[in-house]
Amino acid sequence: MKKIFAIYFIVFSFLEITAQKAVIPFTINEYNRIILHYPIKNNMLNLVFDSGATINVLDSALARKLDFAVAN
Repeated sequence: MKKIFAIYFIVFSFLEITAQKAVIPFTINEYNRIILHYPIKNNMLNLVFDSGATINVLDSALARKLDFAVAN
C-alpha cells in the first residue's frame, strides 16, 4: 500500500509541477457584467463574458482592423 501511495504521490506531484496555467484578467463593471481584458493581435480588447450566448459578436470595424473575416 505504501508503494502505491508513493507512486501516486510522485506522479501527482510531477503533473502539478508541469501543468500549464492560464490567467485571463477581468473586471466587473457597474452593471455586474464580467469584462475580460484579452490581447488579440497586439490589441487589448475588452470583451463581455456571456455564458448564455450561443454566438460571438464583434464590431465589424474592429473585425476589419484585426483582419478577421466579416460576415454580412
